[in-house]
Amino acid sequence: MYLQDIRNALYKVLTSDIEKAKILYQYSEKFLMIPDYWLHLITLLEDITTDATTLHSCRILALSHFYSTLYGNNNDKHIEWDGYDGIISKCRTYDTYPHAIQALEEALTFPHHELEMCYNAYETLSGKLFF
Repeated sequence: MYLQDIRNALYKVLTSDIEKAKILYQYSEKFLMIPDYWLHLITLLEDITTDATTLHSCRILALSHFYSTLYGNNNDKHIEWDGYDGIISKCRTYDTYPHAIQALEEALTFPHHELEMCYNAYETLSGKLFF
């Protein structure tokens, strides 16, 4: 299931809140989710259940996706990573374009505040390679 599939499923009128929460949770087990989707999932869970343990574990999982400095080594890449502009500047010349695509792929492997921009750039730019 890809990000577009998630968007489509969340905005279907006939999809129940339980199904939406299940879709988001399953997606989060495989991929990093953008903060808006985490907030949506937590809001759905608050409407579905009163189990404090479930809500707490969901919040902790969300934080572990986006605030790795709280849960890991301070030298790890983290939410404050600021490399998007540097990667995009590599896309301006043919010689560095393949390196920019590789850098975007790497930028999609850890949580940070520019994750959605990197994903959108990767989706747009990776189709422009002509090797």
